[in-house]
Amino acid sequence: MLSLSATFEKSNGRKHTWRMKHANPNKSAKEIKTSLEKLTTLDIFEKDGVNFFEKVITAKFIETIETPIFDKKTDTQLESPKTTPVSEQRPIDTISRSERPDCSARTNQAWNA
Repeated sequence: MLSLSATFEKSNGRKHTWRMKHANPNKSAKEIKTSLEKLTTLDIFEKDGVNFFEKVITAKFIETIETPIFDKKTDTQLESPKTTPVSEQRPIDTISRSERPDCSARTNQAWNA
């Protein structure tokens, strides 16, 4: 899914992010900017005296890739997602308390330096 994400400056100087799903990627940057600037001319997006669309700052496309794993609504098991197996790794050796090095002397030296 492709969405358009735009950042606006609110009338109180803070930022507001606005997103539109299923954006048309065939629009030029100029067309998108013009459309977003139209939002700044409307006064219907106001709350507690703060206009959320005072000035356009940035705009970008965001592409989201969804990979369904299962769907309980249809009780259908979907194909497992393609994963890359992790290479065989040897287990991590644990260190018992008696084998741990004593770092307290070094730590005290560092603090007192």
